[in-house]
Order: sequence, then structure tokens, then C-alpha cells
Amino acid sequence: MEGVRGDLIAEIKVLVPKKLTDQERKIFEKLKQISTFEPRKEQTL
Repeated sequence: MEGVRGDLIAEIKVLVPKKLTDQERKIFEKLKQISTFEPRKEQTL
């Protein structure tokens, strides 16, 4: 069935920590400030 369009079913599992240390939280906050990544801007439908 090469070249045929259809549905793609994917399962994604995202694991996030339940608690962050103070150092981890500061690192994530710094990344948030300097990051230029905008995931919603990258979407194409």
C-alpha cells in the first residue's frame, strides 16, 4: 500500500518528576527564560 494516505495511531508516554529540587526548579526557570522554542508556532495542520 505504498503511497496511500491513512490514519496514524501513536501512543506517547511522558514521564515528569513529581517533585523538583530547588536547583532543578531554578534550572527549568532559566531554560524557560532563554528558550526560543515555541511549540504551538511549529504546528502545521
